[in-house]
Amino acid sequence: MEESTFENLDRNYRKLPKTFGPLRGANGNAKIIGPCGDTMEFWVYVENDKVCMATYTTDGCHHSILCGHAAHILPGIQDLILLIQ
Repeated sequence: MEESTFENLDRNYRKLPKTFGPLRGANGNAKIIGPCGDTMEFWVYVENDKVCMATYTTDGCHHSILCGHAAHILPGIQDLILLIQ
């Protein structure tokens, strides 16, 4: 049976990703509390209209950690983050 993308992410990210944690020197920040009560917080460092680095934290479950990482690696995330600012 072929492994799904989610199962692959789940297997590979049982440990906290390198992008988990506050970003020292960040010049952008957003925080949200989801409907389940989990808090997600993202930090970005933007230079010359380009996201150079982004990190996140959550006080939620393993699935919240996976969602934060998935948001971080989505194609075009730099453009999305710039639109939100």
